[in-house]
Amino acid sequence: MVRSKPVTASVHKKPPLRRLMESWQLYVLLLPTMAYMLVFNYVPMYGLQIAFRNYEARSGFWGSTWVGVRHFRDFFSSPQFSQLLINTLRISLTSLVFSFPLPILLALLMNEVKNRRIKKVDPEHHLRPVFHLNGHPGQHHQRIPSPHGWSDQPTAAQHGR
Repeated sequence: MVRSKPVTASVHKKPPLRRLMESWQLYVLLLPTMAYMLVFNYVPMYGLQIAFRNYEARSGFWGSTWVGVRHFRDFFSSPQFSQLLINTLRISLTSLVFSFPLPILLALLMNEVKNRRIKKVDPEHHLRPVFHLNGHPGQHHQRIPSPHGWSDQPTAAQHGR
């Protein structure tokens, strides 16, 4: 019976800095991605502290007083919190129910169409109503700016204008 050598982890003969310098081109390729991650994922974290400060624009971040979780306690204990939570969940669930299956259903229906000219029409043309469903209903009202037109009448009555 022939004995085989035990399997061991590969041991690098070269020091880590030497191995790093041999593949420096790969690390240069990583630089744009690392810069993107830094600028768009880590720098904005600085602004999150605004939730924990009594922020005043005149004083800036460092001049504003630190209040900790007071704003969160005020929000969660406010009488409107339950209604806000219900509205948020209702909008999210409605968006999910209506916007998730519609593109799949439309794709299945378009697959069954026999006319090639209709089949080749840009899919965005067919999905445009679905894309509009993803927005908050109030956003559609805001897209029609009219100070005294039909789009302002419902809100004018609510706000006493």
